[in-house]
Amino acid sequence: MKTAYLIAPPGWTPESPNPFTTDGSYGSEWSCFHLRDEDDSNIINGRPGGEFCAPVPENADESVLEKRRGTGPYCFLPGRGVLASEARYAELLAAELVRGHRVYMPLPLGADRDAFIGRRFTSIETRLADFLRYESSHGRKVIVSFPPDMDSDAIARNALASTPENRTVRPDDPRWWVHSTPLESWEKIKDCGELRSFARMRREKGSPMGIGLFVFGEPADYAEYVMLAWTLAIGPEHVVSSQQKGHLITEEDTPYTPGVRMYFDGHRIIRNGLAVSDGLHLLKVRDRLPLDPYLVMAVSVKDVDPRGDVEVWTPWTFLNRANEYFAARAVGFPAA
Repeated sequence: MKTAYLIAPPGWTPESPNPFTTDGSYGSEWSCFHLRDEDDSNIINGRPGGEFCAPVPENADESVLEKRRGTGPYCFLPGRGVLASEARYAELLAAELVRGHRVYMPLPLGADRDAFIGRRFTSIETRLADFLRYESSHGRKVIVSFPPDMDSDAIARNALASTPENRTVRPDDPRWWVHSTPLESWEKIKDCGELRSFARMRREKGSPMGIGLFVFGEPADYAEYVMLAWTLAIGPEHVVSSQQKGHLITEEDTPYTPGVRMYFDGHRIIRNGLAVSDGLHLLKVRDRLPLDPYLVMAVSVKDVDPRGDVEVWTPWTFLNRANEYFAARAVGFPAA
């Protein structure tokens, strides 16, 4: 399938009318990759006009979901900082620390650096190529927009020409990936021997829709995948916290009940042809992910705090303790 995209006209933003339709409207068949002209490394996604962070009603159906999705295209909105080389990224991190912001970059003691974060940070071109390919494969038209001092079309063409398909392990693919789940879900996962997508669980058991569909207006096909994150990401713990509270939680110091943080061998997943990347989610698996042979370790509070010394857990504290526990034991794992 040919990967197609449209270059946004000067001055366009995701809040603007659609320049490629006669009435300026967007439908579910439109998405965009818009590099924000801001020197941060944040990656934002969502739809303009959507209802962010509102509580998710129980037993909500597609009509509620449609109202919350917003009226604009589904947007992938990185800041200029994502363009950074590793050296520049280190400078940005230092600047963030000086400003007093918390940064999720220190590796656990004894961690294999390449296994945890890859040989380099995933580049903007890799993300753009993966996003364009994924969106095209699902029949969506992508509007590409970069700041005025950058050639959007040249960047997109180079990204597609230079980025390998994600069927082979790329230099920026870390080996270890994580997925977190509440304790009660972990028992069910062990019983069935696999992680299942929200869409499958909804078809089989009428499970609630995923937080991402409501909060970010994600396309419906996103629910067909099991999402994995790199080991330094706090997002999996935010998902557990959000599920417990029924609405989006992104504060790292909000108390919550940790579940189980599962560590997977991403290189094996990629080599066995299961991996998909949509640019935003760097590794996901369609429909279901068997625990065997991909799960390396499952870490819970009982592992990191067997005596129960910690009275209050937050996503930040559990992330660090779980990663330290895993890193201390992952050194001896054979290559995939």
